[in-house]
Amino acid sequence: MNYKTKVYLIKLFLMTGKLKITNLVKQKPNQLKVLQVYKNQGKQLMDLNKFDEAIQIYINILELDSKNIAALFGYGDTLVKLQQFQLALEQYRKIKKFEKDLIVAFLKIGLTLGQMGNIKQALKYFIKTQNEIMEDHKLEWTRNKEIEIKELLKQALQYFSNQNLTNEELLVYGTNILIISSAFILIRLNHCDEALQILNQIKDSNLNNDLLLCLEADILFVNLKFDEAEQTLKRTIKINPNRIYTWIKLTIILIIQGKYQEALSQLDNIILKAYPKNLDSICYRSDILRLLNKTQEAIVGYNQCISYNEKYLEAYQKKANTLRNLGYYLEALEIYDLLLQDDPKNYEMLFEKGCTMFDLKEYHTANQLFDQVLELSSNNVDALVKKGDILLVLGLFQDSLEIYEKVLSIKSNHFFALWGKSESLRGLRKFSESLIWYDKVLEQRQIYPYAYHYKGYALQQLDRHEEAINNFFMALSIIPGFKLSEEALQISKQKLKVQK
Repeated sequence: MNYKTKVYLIKLFLMTGKLKITNLVKQKPNQLKVLQVYKNQGKQLMDLNKFDEAIQIYINILELDSKNIAALFGYGDTLVKLQQFQLALEQYRKIKKFEKDLIVAFLKIGLTLGQMGNIKQALKYFIKTQNEIMEDHKLEWTRNKEIEIKELLKQALQYFSNQNLTNEELLVYGTNILIISSAFILIRLNHCDEALQILNQIKDSNLNNDLLLCLEADILFVNLKFDEAEQTLKRTIKINPNRIYTWIKLTIILIIQGKYQEALSQLDNIILKAYPKNLDSICYRSDILRLLNKTQEAIVGYNQCISYNEKYLEAYQKKANTLRNLGYYLEALEIYDLLLQDDPKNYEMLFEKGCTMFDLKEYHTANQLFDQVLELSSNNVDALVKKGDILLVLGLFQDSLEIYEKVLSIKSNHFFALWGKSESLRGLRKFSESLIWYDKVLEQRQIYPYAYHYKGYALQQLDRHEEAINNFFMALSIIPGFKLSEEALQISKQKLKVQK
């Protein structure tokens, strides 16, 4: 990319003006302040089990703003604590009418109906929840919202497990629906093995159930079995071509596999025609453009997502990442810092900021940021890998190797941990052992030129020059003119000539 293009892109970024994270309702400043104070008081009283006082606080808020979603939820939750289930349902159903926070509303309605003993209606709302999540366009998803939804899903799963499957009302809706709903919840909670186990109970009798196939594809996707997931999703689309969740998941897989034009065609001709404001799809389209080095168009797409929903954090993050990849580190840091002002414990933003400091070779600061990530998310393997990367670039190969091995004990197929382990072994001059790990890297990414180059280098050090030459040629077939491979190739050719 030339200098003029870079200058244009940064001007384009600056022209968008300052980012806005919150989108407050149009109310007088004093009234907003009062509402916030009331909201905080209501939550504090709930935590202290002072439910009657909390109810009065929520009533006060609703007198000022009858459509205040947080107050309606708070009021409903307090009524549930007092076992006034019918009144609680009225509050949750008001939220449903506003078509806001439908996932949370459906879950709370379902759980409340369950506590009232209305199993049939409860199950109905859990299925609505499932459908809403699968069709959700992430218009209102934030980290706090995701945590809340996951907690409610746990409660819903517990509700399912407490039901007697011989119950006549449950049989009306079918054991299959119950199992599929439970499996969906398990997948959302990253318990894919359990989800697969219960799906297998009904698989043989539901070979053409598109929802079951969708969930199977989800599990294959999580396990990095992308070819199988792609074929499963294409089969699913033949059964039901109208489920957007399936199309979006297929798009992600096509992107991962490097089938950018096919993914772009699918987005433009199918998904965005049907759902022109689907934020996930606009964002993925921008991702493809970025990968095709059309960064100007990519940033325009991320800005479009932000214009549709100022709370769509993924677009901010990807826009910042694009700027970082272009070398505009300070501008990227400005976005990360702004997002962290809104949520200081957003470990994803802390991670991205750490990566930026790593790129700036500010290794001490980067390491501190990755430590913060691990304090908030103790098993965050990506942060561990980056800590390993810092040790690797500092030449502390044994220390970096220990970190990569720790990551691989948690997630055996983590690509960058595999790569880091290969490089650490090379740094320790354990060339024979490094070959094993370069091969594992290439199993995941068959067109990764650096793996071919450094595998070739390891073979060269072992005087296996014919094999080394083949690997250097592979690297050059992917990146013509790759200087490191060209130079190494000549060395191996010369040594092979001497050997003969």
